Amino acid sequence: MFYDTGANQKKAEDFVGAISNFTKAIEIFQNYVAAYNFRAQAKNKLEDYKGAVADADKAIELDSSWTSAYTTRGFSKFYLKDYTGSVEDFNKSIKLDSAYAPAYNQRGLAEANLTNYPSAILDFTKAIQLKPDYAAAYYDRGLAEQGLTNYAAAIADFSHAIESHSNYPAAYNMRGLAKWYLKDFNEAILDFTEAVRLDSTFAWAYNNRGLAKSSLENYKEAIADLDKSIELNSNLALAYGNRGSAKHHLGNDNAAIADLNKAVALAPEDPFAYLNLGFIQNGLGQFESALKNYQKALQLDASLDECRFQIWLIRCRLNDRLGATEDLKAYLASLKHKQPTWSDVVGFYLVGKYSGKSLLGCAKSATPEVQNWWRCRANYYIGMKHMVIGDKVGAIPFFEESLATKETDLTEYKRAAAELETINKVIRP
Repeated sequence: MFYDTGANQKKAEDFVGAISNFTKAIEIFQNYVAAYNFRAQAKNKLEDYKGAVADADKAIELDSSWTSAYTTRGFSKFYLKDYTGSVEDFNKSIKLDSAYAPAYNQRGLAEANLTNYPSAILDFTKAIQLKPDYAAAYYDRGLAEQGLTNYAAAIADFSHAIESHSNYPAAYNMRGLAKWYLKDFNEAILDFTEAVRLDSTFAWAYNNRGLAKSSLENYKEAIADLDKSIELNSNLALAYGNRGSAKHHLGNDNAAIADLNKAVALAPEDPFAYLNLGFIQNGLGQFESALKNYQKALQLDASLDECRFQIWLIRCRLNDRLGATEDLKAYLASLKHKQPTWSDVVGFYLVGKYSGKSLLGCAKSATPEVQNWWRCRANYYIGMKHMVIGDKVGAIPFFEESLATKETDLTEYKRAAAELETINKVIRP
């Protein structure tokens, strides 16, 4: 009687009542597998994931062929961020029942969180084969494709998700983000606008629309969207960072720095928060502060060679060129690359092992797809090397050449523009 009552309550989504009755059933019959299994499901719904895992463990201990117990435990472990354990449970669940689409989809999500994107995509594809109108599986596959930077494939999947479920603000938002990555800013804005029409409380969509408007240099409109994003979620660090960047472009640098400091406070483990703050401080000539923020970003993510090079440039400007060069040389000597990477080449140039001609030669020899990318960065660093020895006039043509590439998303492009603006104020009428 207690079990049947609990089952009916669970079906009616009265999970608290269901747990109470399943517990009473278990008190009478301690080996009641179904009661443990359904109590695990009810606990999962109430976000008591540890309790759900414990009940699923007991159900499996009593009957190792109980498929839904593995499924429930797999879901619960996923929400506990035990992605490896989640994959293992769904492996067992799928072995027992190979036709349950949500098991493939959730295993795919666990694999994606482990950055095993190709395996995740195979699972999402299998879920879609089993359930062709599975909007969530299309959406999740789109996220995995985006993780692999396959933005066109991601857009196709988000579009399928929208076709299957038109009231899907998250799919519009992510499709817009994929379009933003492809620099289709106007189309991205249309998707973000639809996302906020469907969900007026969608802080991320307002943030992303603000980002896209900034990419079109519509900074005032961008700030309005970012204000709304922050109003909806005052803890959204990225929105503060994006708003700070937009304010910087409008010349409101004090407000920009305040926003970026807020971003750092909210996300102290995010290296890009420090990098962006350092970028603006560097442009304002606040070299000591910029140096500290670049160093913090590099401490959090040692792969940010962009920070490493900015640190070298700032230390040179602060009359510590010898120490900066020795530190950069030591880093370069620690590398084990068989072939020099782009970052290796820049580092060798800064410490004097490569000439400017060699650096530009690397840019010219790059494939057409990335040649402008190389030219933008190479010319910026050559210009900066002129700057650190006080040769502002000699730096000008290199900064101009960097800007001529139109690689506006690159930090080096933005830094070249800032340096050129500063030079023009000083030496040109």
